[in-house]
Amino acid sequence: FRSGGRLSSLLNMNTKNGNEEETKASWGIGPVSARAVVEGPLIKNKLTFLLGGRAAYPNYLIKAFPKNVNESRAFFYDANAKLQYKFNTNNRLSLTFYRSYDNFKFPEDTVYHWTTTAASMQFSSVLRKNLFLNLNLIHSDYQFALDGIKPDYEYSYASSIRQQEAKFGFLFTPNDRLKFDWGGNFIHYTLNPGALNPVGDFSIINSDKIPDEQANEMAGYASGEWEISKTFSIQTGIRY
Repeated sequence: FRSGGRLSSLLNMNTKNGNEEETKASWGIGPVSARAVVEGPLIKNKLTFLLGGRAAYPNYLIKAFPKNVNESRAFFYDANAKLQYKFNTNNRLSLTFYRSYDNFKFPEDTVYHWTTTAASMQFSSVLRKNLFLNLNLIHSDYQFALDGIKPDYEYSYASSIRQQEAKFGFLFTPNDRLKFDWGGNFIHYTLNPGALNPVGDFSIINSDKIPDEQANEMAGYASGEWEISKTFSIQTGIRY
């Protein structure tokens, strides 16, 4: 009930908090990818940070494939960061950032690009022993691009989906078997369906652009869950 208007499943990702006591680092290198994470306190037991990243470099393996296929290329990276400030045991503020980039090229044909950028601010508060509040501000930007590299058909194409969201939610747990949550959100969308442009002086591709679109979405929800036993529970709610 907290999420609506979606045609597929939702993936819930939670970034862990940085270590409050000491600075730590970990990394790894594999045949086609590498990763690294650094975390620790900026102000001990108050302000923590976490930085992480991954990258993939499979091109040297692709070159071992048969002809034509070995002219393909691929690359990927993502990076995330988190700052969290603990006012006290009941109130916390966190800032998170995420960015990813994918690139894939077919031989003498097309280059594909995907980029995702997301940033959020979250305030969490324990209002009472069994009553919790979450406030969120979110920005996300997904961009998709194509580069045509076939002679005489060179072009660039780009589209994007951007959204800004504000939401709040309450969670009330009167006991271990009952749970109630309610809240609402507002989302502003900016949709760029696509722009196509020729590249170079000899491309026969014509320019074209679909106009941008704007949309607003508002919603409120309330739900309850009762765990009757370890194997049976009831959940009901409403969203508008």
